[in-house]
Amino acid sequence: MAKKPELIEQAKTLGINTEGLTVDQLKAAIKLHNLTEEAKSLEITTEGLNEEQLETAISEKKTELELNELIEKAKTLEIETEGLDAEALKVAISEKETVEEKIELNPTQLRQLKAKELRAANKKKLDTDAKAQETKEAEQKSAAETAKAVKDTRPTYEDERGLKFRFKKSTPKTLNIDGKTRKISELIKDDEVMLELVNGNSNQIEQLY
Repeated sequence: MAKKPELIEQAKTLGINTEGLTVDQLKAAIKLHNLTEEAKSLEITTEGLNEEQLETAISEKKTELELNELIEKAKTLEIETEGLDAEALKVAISEKETVEEKIELNPTQLRQLKAKELRAANKKKLDTDAKAQETKEAEQKSAAETAKAVKDTRPTYEDERGLKFRFKKSTPKTLNIDGKTRKISELIKDDEVMLELVNGNSNQIEQLY
């Protein structure tokens, strides 16, 4: 932040009378002077205009000049300018220049340009696919974590070694044991049957770790 002595020095070089001016007044006076000079360079009448009016006049003048330049450039490219604002003119000019650039290219340059465009299209597709894959993996991870968070209420069997077992989720609700159909909710409580299944490494049960 400029100090008062520095502001006074700057104002004096601009021909501003600094006597009795505060820091804020010095800043305002310098800004008004600079705006006035800029407006004059754009051939804007500055008499009676305050800071805000000068800023508006400068902005409008710059917009007008830019529009005129775009119109002239568009005309050289044989672009119809009627009804087009600055942004529309910029787009039209850019498109026309791109088309003309392609027309002027020799066969080798055209192939190079097409290759460049193809690489850009492939990169865009790869980026899109990668993003889709990341989203898919994130969703799968979230689903897995959610499933893991759900409490498993399947009853367990503990053998004499202290190892715990339970029926797999894929196990049917009933099994045929010694020619009889029995519910797994009953079998899990039957020590004799469970020992037989555990020692026989049955594919219907799993060990808890």
